[in-house]
Amino acid sequence: MQKLENQIIKSHNQTIVVENLLQNIDVSVDLHKYAPSWAVISIQGEKSDYIKFVDLGRSDIQEIQRFLRYFDRKRVKVDAPFPEARFLKINQY
Repeated sequence: MQKLENQIIKSHNQTIVVENLLQNIDVSVDLHKYAPSWAVISIQGEKSDYIKFVDLGRSDIQEIQRFLRYFDRKRVKVDAPFPEARFLKINQY
């Protein structure tokens, strides 16, 4: 019985760690019409931060929207002309 309780506690602690990690992910997207677009994904860790630059190339707005669907839209920052930024923020899935 003690072994089962320890496994449950360990599982619960791992769930808390993953939830905390997911709350510390930020995504910024810079959308360009005449130049390559890009995104920055950052994770704030306990001891260090991790940053990943993603080249979105000449992706159109629908491709960028598909990319953003992987992330919580409340934590996404979009640097784009108003109509495109509005489109990316309104169409949430």
